[in-house]
Amino acid sequence: MIPDEHRSNIVEHVVHTHQSVIEYTVDYFVKNRRRNYVTPKHYLDFIHIYLVEIQERAAYIDAQVYC
Repeated sequence: MIPDEHRSNIVEHVVHTHQSVIEYTVDYFVKNRRRNYVTPKHYLDFIHIYLVEIQERAAYIDAQVYC
């Protein structure tokens, strides 16, 4: 569903977001002395949620077109 010309930008964005969360968890620990773990499963969940959101928005747009 994602055009090839946008695919690399989206991949970069997803990776950047995941890495940012990892950095923020370090700051969170320093400030609050509480741990927050970021695992590869979180990364996969993020990708899954992104794909579900794309499908939902595509369905919404299609519904608006055909009404």
